[in-house]
Amino acid sequence: MPVVSLPFVSRPPSATWELLPLDDSGLNHVWAWFRPANLPNGLFLRIPEETHVHCRGTGQLTMRALLFATGVDVASVSMWSLLGVANLGQGGMNPQLDQMIPEPAPGIDATIAVDVAVLPVSIVPQPNLSVPGAVPVNVEIYEVIAAHWNACQNLETRLDSLRKQLTDLMSRLKTLNRDLSFDEKTYANRQDRDDWEDARRWLRGAVTQLSRCLKACDVGDTKFAGKKEWLQQLYDEYIVTRQPLSDIQSIERDFEYHRRQLLTLESQITGTIASAGQDGERRAQQVLSQLATKVSRGRSERR
Repeated sequence: MPVVSLPFVSRPPSATWELLPLDDSGLNHVWAWFRPANLPNGLFLRIPEETHVHCRGTGQLTMRALLFATGVDVASVSMWSLLGVANLGQGGMNPQLDQMIPEPAPGIDATIAVDVAVLPVSIVPQPNLSVPGAVPVNVEIYEVIAAHWNACQNLETRLDSLRKQLTDLMSRLKTLNRDLSFDEKTYANRQDRDDWEDARRWLRGAVTQLSRCLKACDVGDTKFAGKKEWLQQLYDEYIVTRQPLSDIQSIERDFEYHRRQLLTLESQITGTIASAGQDGERRAQQVLSQLATKVSRGRSERR
C-alpha cells in the first residue's frame, strides 16, 4: 500500500537527507532532499540498494511512484534527470514515468534531480492604471518568468563547477594515458599488456566525450547567438519592472526553453563525468595497480 506524503508545496528546504517510505511494508524507502540550494524549485532523490533489491521484478519502482511518495504532483514536473539522461515531464504524460528505474552500475552516482514548475499563488492580472489605456500586465506570468530566470542562474553556477570538474578529469586521464614503464613491461605478461592497451582505448574515448561536453559548455546551444544576453536584457528591463510586453506567452516559452537547455546540458555533463570516471580512470588505475603489485613482488623475489 502506498504511503501518502505531504504535498511538495508545503515542504520547507531540507537540512539533511530525509527518509520517505514507499509503502507500509517498512522495507522500501527513498532518500529525499527538498529544495536544495542549487535546485530551489526541486529536489534530489536517492534509492537505497536494498530498495532496488526488494522491488526487483515487481515493476513498482517507477518515477511516478517516487514522486507520489515525495508529495510532488506529477503534472507539475518540468524535467527530471537520471543517470545523465534528462526527461521532460510532459504534464505527467511521459511514458518514462512508469518505467522501472534501473539499478545503477557500481560507482555511479544515481542521484535523481527533479525540477518542479512551482507556480506562484494565482494572482488576478491587474492592468496598469497609472497610464490611461495602458496594456494590462499579467502579474502571474511575470512571476513564472522570474522563477525560470532564477533557476537558470542556479544552473549556470552548477555548470561552472561542472566545467572545472571536466577540465580536472581530462587532465588526469591524459596523464594516465602513457606507455608502460620499463619495470612494468618487464613484469607484465601478455594479458597485462592487452588489458593496458584496452584501458588506454577507454581513456582516449573518455577524453573525447569530455572534450565534447567542454565544447558544449563554451560554444553550445546555451551560448548561441547571444541568447543569454537577450534574455538578461528582457529580464532587467521588463520582467523586474513589470513593464508591458507584447506576446508575453512566447517570451515565457523562451525563458522556459533556455532553462531546459541548461538542465539538459547539466545532465549530459554529469553523466559523462560519471562514465569517464568509471570506464576510463578507474579501469586504468586497476590495471596499473595490478602491475604495481607484480613489480613489487618481482623486485622482492630478485633480492
